[in-house]
Amino acid sequence: MATTRLRNRITKARKSGSRANSSRHNLDTANGVLKLKLEHVIVFQALEDANRCHQRAVGTAEIAQEIPTKDKKLLQAAYEKPLTSLIPKILTLLIARGLVFSPGAFNRRRSYGSVHVLNPTETESYNIESRRFRVLGLVRSAVTHYGRAVRTLEILSYAGSSGQVEDIAATAVTHDVLSLAETGELSVIGQVRGEGKGNNLYLPSDLDVDLYKPTGPLTWLDEVAEIVERFWSERVEEAKANGRCPRPLTTGDIRARIVESHFIAKREIKRDPQIIVDAVKNLATTSAPILRKMKRKGQKSLFWIPVHVKDEEIDWEDSYANDAERMGAAVQRAVTRLRRPVTVQDIQDEIDADFTLQPIKSSPTFQALSYAARATFDAYDGNGRRARANRRVFTVGRAGANIYYDSVDSAESRCFVEFQGISLKWSDTLAIEQFETLKTVSLPSIFTGRALLLSQEMESLLNDLSGLLAKPELDSATRREAEDLKDQIQHINADTQSCLDNSNTDASLPTKVMNNVAGWTATDFIEAIKPLYPLAENLTPHKLIRLMYRRVRQIPNPHFGRRFSRDSDEAAEFFFDRTDALFYTANRWGGPECSLQATLAKQQLGILRDPRFVFPALNDRSFETRLAAVACLAFLWSEEGNRLLRHLAIHDLDSGVRQSALWAYGFAGGEKAYALIRERGNKDPNSRVREFAKQATTENGSWFRL
Repeated sequence: MATTRLRNRITKARKSGSRANSSRHNLDTANGVLKLKLEHVIVFQALEDANRCHQRAVGTAEIAQEIPTKDKKLLQAAYEKPLTSLIPKILTLLIARGLVFSPGAFNRRRSYGSVHVLNPTETESYNIESRRFRVLGLVRSAVTHYGRAVRTLEILSYAGSSGQVEDIAATAVTHDVLSLAETGELSVIGQVRGEGKGNNLYLPSDLDVDLYKPTGPLTWLDEVAEIVERFWSERVEEAKANGRCPRPLTTGDIRARIVESHFIAKREIKRDPQIIVDAVKNLATTSAPILRKMKRKGQKSLFWIPVHVKDEEIDWEDSYANDAERMGAAVQRAVTRLRRPVTVQDIQDEIDADFTLQPIKSSPTFQALSYAARATFDAYDGNGRRARANRRVFTVGRAGANIYYDSVDSAESRCFVEFQGISLKWSDTLAIEQFETLKTVSLPSIFTGRALLLSQEMESLLNDLSGLLAKPELDSATRREAEDLKDQIQHINADTQSCLDNSNTDASLPTKVMNNVAGWTATDFIEAIKPLYPLAENLTPHKLIRLMYRRVRQIPNPHFGRRFSRDSDEAAEFFFDRTDALFYTANRWGGPECSLQATLAKQQLGILRDPRFVFPALNDRSFETRLAAVACLAFLWSEEGNRLLRHLAIHDLDSGVRQSALWAYGFAGGEKAYALIRERGNKDPNSRVREFAKQATTENGSWFRL
């Protein structure tokens, strides 16, 4: 029944003319096919289908792909032979009948074509390469590409990027590589440690090994192994020079040696220190380990020594039981060397100088110090916290961003840290610079305010120093430095008072300067500059703080609680001085009017932030003085200042002052600023002021761009 259906299908195909060049030839071919056995018809039909699909002569494998599964079973049941040997025999019989032709063979692979589909006189032998032959060519190309012997992983990677054997599955490529190595067409010239598929390095047998042998590590593990071996050699040489046995390696020692890597980015190693821990463990657990693990009784830390080194050949004298002992030793050495309480950087210098002090845990040095300085610790035994029996590190105070540590908790150390805090305040005041720039201030009232502010700051520092010098615990070296600093402050204070006495101070001015400075958090600053600086969308508060360091003045946050507080006003240790932030933004991205007024105001104000010392200058007869005062009030936002600016924008006799006051009123967030701008654009008697007002209404609220 199946035979009848197959013969009918072939007959209909012959009658359709799709495979014929002439009706006579069609008829002869159909009659020839109908005389064939069913098994021969199946192979013949598969050949024609393969010829049409590829439009060329095809090989045995391509013909077999066109035979349906059901017909394959029929062929195998009839002959009990594999198709690879059965199909060529049937095709040979069909060639004798004139239904099939063969244009030739390549690499012992013969190709075939149907005379009804292809023209025998125009069909050439197809280049049929075996899969192993193609994979060998792939390996050769990969070796040329990398310039060295390659692993299976690299062969597969090159195959994917080049598309050279895209029709061969990765598993088949791997199988053929192993087969080629077994038969000797590929040579294994070495092995690598590492991640990925395959550890052997393959090279075609006809290539020179010396030319294609790798010159450096090929994997992350190979790189770590090379560092470990070199490090151990250095430690052995150092031990020989000192007449002692070499010390064991710790994971921290190895981590300190891996400054950079060709395989893993430095920032990734810092973000995930477990990478190095895993690498060292792998070097001790692979099939060919180079390290072995050692753990001494009573110690939490692990030590690593080469597999060929015996325990009695190791010096354990400088080994520490835990990170607290390491931090204690580092602090003690730093204090002894510097003869004062030390910072994290001072301690880090000691750790860098001696790798045995490197913490085993992946936490940074400051975290290890913080833990070692705690009076209690949790043993995780269910009994809660317990007092540290042998405390080696003490936190003795903080000055600015630096936390100071000592090996003992003494009043002398705390006095030293207190003096460091006063010294930082002195540096932040920029007293000498402030005094020198007083000469450039042209507005008398602002001159008085700045001189008063400088005097107040000097008096505060003198009070702090007097209290410190009264303490008997202050050591002699710090006392001398404190007395020298006190002399400098007194000198600046005396000169400032002399300037105040010689100036014509307005009796209506305040006698004290307000110290409360308006501040912005980093988030506030980012929101302010986003309309002017599109890349600010990608800025984080931490990144902005780093970028603006020393560019925009920062002031201590009086409401600072802790860094991880959910309230941003409590989490920020420092705020940006709002006025200084506005100066920076105006000079960096501002338009002509904005940049001009920022430059003028910054020169006059310095770090004075009390607008009460600016108000008297608005009544001065000189329009230059009034212009400078207007610029100052534009960046010292206050309700009274906005009221005065609005009055000047309408009633001042000078058109330049009115124009500047209009901009300053809008920039300072004056109430109904745009209504005032539109009004002056219609009513102001000066055409330049009217033109400026019309321009301001088209900037969509961006006063910085004017």
